Amino acid sequence: MTLKIGGMALENGVMFQTQRHWSAAVRDKNGFIEVAGGRKDVALAARPEAESLPLVRGPLRMVDAVVLLAQVRRNLPDARLPLESPVLLGAVALSTAAISLLRRPRAREGLVATLAVEAAVAALSLAPAVVALRGSSLAAYHGAEHKSIGAYEDTSGGGAAGASKEHERCGSNLVAPLLALDVLGSLVVRRAFRRPPAGARVATGLLSFAGAFEILRWVSRRPGSRAARWIMAPGVLLQKAFATREPSSAQLEVAQSALQRLLELEGEFGEGDLNPATP
Repeated sequence: MTLKIGGMALENGVMFQTQRHWSAAVRDKNGFIEVAGGRKDVALAARPEAESLPLVRGPLRMVDAVVLLAQVRRNLPDARLPLESPVLLGAVALSTAAISLLRRPRAREGLVATLAVEAAVAALSLAPAVVALRGSSLAAYHGAEHKSIGAYEDTSGGGAAGASKEHERCGSNLVAPLLALDVLGSLVVRRAFRRPPAGARVATGLLSFAGAFEILRWVSRRPGSRAARWIMAPGVLLQKAFATREPSSAQLEVAQSALQRLLELEGEFGEGDLNPATP
């Protein structure tokens, strides 16, 4: 049975995961590929009781992801996580400051003005991701991640080099429903309170993420439907526009090395069975 594999691009490599295991590969400063992997320290979302809880399973996956990144960093010290980029941290700081300025308390606004502010906030929240992907290797490794997963899932046996750099399960598909729900939730909060109580924004963001996750679960069960195409369209556009880039053969080799390790951990392949150079 084909495994359901997720992944994440790193600044200098790729990380893959299943419910039980993870693997990662990076190219170090000397040009060599370093690979690590193992069983996950924490897998809350993989528990049957958690998977059956709507609006809870999404946030639990977020917790799992944070713990997993720490595990990857501990086992593969040369891995450079996206959040470690000084440029990205600077973009986050500027974006946060601009959002705080837009949301400062002011005289009672009309509905249209409030909606305009929240739409601007949503756009600003995307700025750090755009900065991180532009002019870095992150987008190319993101493409390598998708190509490797796509080639693995392709029953015709096509190689990774010819696979699409876009993938239907990419996290970018969360962006549109997440921002839409966040704008709606923030609009309700701003209309209800001139000075929102502490934690209101955090609660709105968490509920928006949980709701967006449930929307994507619903979409995944209706592939090809008109609703699915409309909901997925912004994510596909984001992938095509800037979230992914065609990787080099060297970057694809790193991704294939990580995938090979994951499949070994899952018992699908023995060492050396996956050929990174498959056209």
